[in-house]
Amino acid sequence: MRVKKIVLLAVMLGIVNVALAAALVDPVLPKGFGPWQNAQVGEFMTVRVPGKFKGTSIELGPEVRQKIDSLENYNLENTGDDYLCMVTNIIYNKGIMGDLDGAADGAINNMKKDPSITDMKVDRKYIKRFNINGILLTGKMMTGGKKATIETEIFIRRNVMWMIMILDSNEKKLTEISQAVIDSMLIKAE
Repeated sequence: MRVKKIVLLAVMLGIVNVALAAALVDPVLPKGFGPWQNAQVGEFMTVRVPGKFKGTSIELGPEVRQKIDSLENYNLENTGDDYLCMVTNIIYNKGIMGDLDGAADGAINNMKKDPSITDMKVDRKYIKRFNINGILLTGKMMTGGKKATIETEIFIRRNVMWMIMILDSNEKKLTEISQAVIDSMLIKAE
């Protein structure tokens, strides 16, 4: 009887391992996206993305720019106008502490400036991941005449800010891909 229990336990553990391995498989990507790869953003953040990142600039007012020591901003290449994945890392000058609400307001206000975005409704929720305080912005809007969803996570530790933003107006709603990207984000301890 004892041998049967051990064999049964081993079989059950094997099934659990197979299920876990299947859950870790990257979602299938639509045409235009590149292969999944890990991206390093700044010194402490990594994220798994479906394609290549391209460095881009962000529009910031002079009052904000003067407070920034360094800024890295990346967008996925070749995803078309229907899907945006942007990752940002900002290090503020010494003595300047990051402001979660200010960062969230800035992200929302920058989107509102875009004339192609209308009917924007965004909810904010305070979160904690990686033992770091953050804000989750989720919402809906019209962009270029298409319904879109947005999910943004912003985290701040002292004078460092990390943000990941996904805007999806794809007809098929690439929710599984978006969730895989967001779930893969990791901010390491100092």
